Amino acid sequence: MDYFVAIFLFAISSSITPGPNNVLVMTSGLNFGIKKSLPLLCGICLGFTAMLLIVGIGFMQVFTYFPSLHLVIKALGVGYLLYLVDTENHLMH
Repeated sequence: MDYFVAIFLFAISSSITPGPNNVLVMTSGLNFGIKKSLPLLCGICLGFTAMLLIVGIGFMQVFTYFPSLHLVIKALGVGYLLYLVDTENHLMH
């Protein structure tokens, strides 16, 4: 259930933030009109949902076979965040 909430929040936040899909739909609407851009919008929505499902199911299988991989990914993520903070501190001085 925790994973469902995380994926749901990720899907909501990534669908409302400006990104390449939103820019593409906006440009298509501007150039071709709203009615002709609806298939593009529907394709993006369905494609993003399919991608989330496929990646979610795939990672579920990977973590089922390799449960220690979860800890490795967490450690790498923390290391990368610390690297970003250190880089930002060096740029400020």
